[in-house]
Amino acid sequence: MAPHRLTDPKAGPLIAVKLHILTRKTLGGIETDLDARVLKSDGTH
Repeated sequence: MAPHRLTDPKAGPLIAVKLHILTRKTLGGIETDLDARVLKSDGTH
């Protein structure tokens, strides 16, 4: 059985990427909740 394509040495080296994920509170756009639902000005759906 052949090695998986990702672990095959002929496919080249693997590299790691460090991600710095950030969120911003608001930039003046439409406010949404974590399920991407638009919120009213009082914070309800």
